[in-house]
Amino acid sequence: MASNVNDKVKTLHNTMVFNISTEIFGDQLENVKFLFKDTPLTSHDMFKIKNIQTLFEHLMNYKTIDYGNYQKFESMIGCIHPKVCSMVQECAVKINQLKSNLDDQGPSTATQRKTEDQSQQQSTGMWDRSFWDVKSRRD
Repeated sequence: MASNVNDKVKTLHNTMVFNISTEIFGDQLENVKFLFKDTPLTSHDMFKIKNIQTLFEHLMNYKTIDYGNYQKFESMIGCIHPKVCSMVQECAVKINQLKSNLDDQGPSTATQRKTEDQSQQQSTGMWDRSFWDVKSRRD
């Protein structure tokens, strides 16, 4: 997953998943889950998934999909639910445009500040991680 996933990307993704949940539920959800059985979903996953939100969480955890990268989901459901496939494609375009804009802007001010703080800590010897790593290995 790209490091530039921000709140807007997550909001677009979550809105898409919510909208899909109004289209896929009940028996249709069972059919969609079955498309991912054993690739990647285990029997235990299949039992735990009760809604489309949980299905997306599992698919993201298995890295089958990612923010703006839903091709595997689209290819699986395209033939049984073209409307949802269109919804996913539209959202993917918006997310990828947003991610592209973030890449063009470079690191955020907060990220720059964090990097500067880490550099300062390292140069002053504060938060020397190697000390804690060695100490924890001895304990």
